[in-house]
Amino acid sequence: MLNNKLLSVMGGGVLLIIFSLFVVGCDNGSSDPGTSNTTTSKSYTITFNSNGGAGTMQEVTISGTKPLPVCTFTREGFAFSGWNTKADGSGTRYADKESCTPKEDMTLYAQWGKPKASVTTTSGTTTSYATLDAALASAPSGSTITLKADSTTPANGLTITKSITLDLNGCTIQAAPDQSESLLVVAEQGSLTIKNSRSTGKITLSKSIITGSGTIKNEGKLTINGGTIENTGTESKSYAICSLGGTVTINGGTITSTSANAINKNSSTGGKMTLSVTGGNISSTNADAIVLGIGDTITVNGGTISSREGAAIKSNINDGTATISGGTIKSDKTYAISGLDIILSGAPTIQGKNADIRLKSYASDWKNNKIAGKLTITDQLKITDGKEPAETKSYSSTAVFTADTDYTITKEDVSKLSFVDSTGNTYKYMSSYTTYTYTLQLDSSKNTITLKGTIS
Repeated sequence: MLNNKLLSVMGGGVLLIIFSLFVVGCDNGSSDPGTSNTTTSKSYTITFNSNGGAGTMQEVTISGTKPLPVCTFTREGFAFSGWNTKADGSGTRYADKESCTPKEDMTLYAQWGKPKASVTTTSGTTTSYATLDAALASAPSGSTITLKADSTTPANGLTITKSITLDLNGCTIQAAPDQSESLLVVAEQGSLTIKNSRSTGKITLSKSIITGSGTIKNEGKLTINGGTIENTGTESKSYAICSLGGTVTINGGTITSTSANAINKNSSTGGKMTLSVTGGNISSTNADAIVLGIGDTITVNGGTISSREGAAIKSNINDGTATISGGTIKSDKTYAISGLDIILSGAPTIQGKNADIRLKSYASDWKNNKIAGKLTITDQLKITDGKEPAETKSYSSTAVFTADTDYTITKEDVSKLSFVDSTGNTYKYMSSYTTYTYTLQLDSSKNTITLKGTIS
């Protein structure tokens, strides 16, 4: 800067003004704010200590803020869980690859813990991790995560946005004390397949969290091949699986809820759900086992779906289609299947207390030609008419039943049924009557449908 100094020199009356120039420099990134805007960050050296592990890592120099390098240390029988400024973990903690703004030179010590999960990539490489969330964060799409110990999810759950196979391996995934979201959330672009290579693995929750959530929430693709998915909560929305759309496939395992639906479609949000059941056990103690939403479809050709106090499969809004060709569908209290169009084939076991099937119904009157629920039989079955003694007729063509709330069938509907008696004569069943009302009782062991009711 320019500094003016005045010197008075006596003699000759001359005033001499001397200008002197001074240069002011910056140190450690600071300067006189009134004299310069230049800022220089100082660099600090970070040294890495394996803290009982093996391998080497080069020290790094950081100026400002930069992410830490990936830990390359290893320790047999342990998983890396982060860094700490103290060897015993009592100092400042840094996660792997966390951004760091050092204030001085420092040494970071590797922290080790017993692994709770491992990731096996499609190339066969396996890496252990101290937590399930660390394993999920690091797993490439297509990987298999195998649990090594019981794990607790973060309060906001774990979100799957890629294709992951999760092997419970006999371990338990449980909720945090302050859990505020489903334990596992399958995003719209995500795919989660759950299996269990040992007998006792489960994912468990014991409460209702928020609307549209359960032990698992699905918007993408969820496949259950093994293990137990349960919600033992007492609230009415304590679902085991809550789907906002996407696809759910049950090939094995157990899905169960004590006080709510085992599988629930949240009808207020999301898209249509496609549910397929080929095996496993789906049950609810005090509610309907499966509840479908608008436009949802369910296909059942195996497994067991049951409820003690509710329906096995139900649509509360009289919408959706069930295609049944196998498995066991049972309710101890009410209808086995309620509020759906049904396509029936094969030899499933369908058993309810009030009636086996309650077709989709509307407030509209059938007499005004309003379409109600529909039952389609697509292969050869035997139909028993419910008379005393019962007359069993062989049935050999496709039939479509339409019914309103009271299962009232029109003469035209029933005339579609062609029956062959024991002598080989073909005739229309009760085609001379106007209407008759009945419920449907199915017995897969005898491969029969019993029409029970009165003629009007």
